[in-house]
Amino acid sequence: DKFAPLSHSSPAVKYLQVPQAMQVHIVSYDFQISQLDLLKLSFSTDEPLGIDSEWRPSMNVFHQPQGPAILQLSDSKHCFIVDLISLKNSNRLCDALKNIFETRLIVGFGF
Repeated sequence: DKFAPLSHSSPAVKYLQVPQAMQVHIVSYDFQISQLDLLKLSFSTDEPLGIDSEWRPSMNVFHQPQGPAILQLSDSKHCFIVDLISLKNSNRLCDALKNIFETRLIVGFGF
């Protein structure tokens, strides 16, 4: 088993791409938070909501973790990449996330 970049002819390449029908939204500013309302369209269909987060790497033992840097939310049509560092003081983001997570039935969660 060797570690190397995948060639374009590798069968695994199709699993490492965003589907063409997927719309990717970058949310870095307060005025963009309203885009998260697009997730409400999948509430009534019981469609799963995917969630992931990324942290800044810790380079040494003296570095204090700052919490997640990026939050990713997606349903089958929309993927949202939320910059939590630039929006760390946003009340609008808190309200939008509260609305999403209080409205949806959370069936399972894992790391």
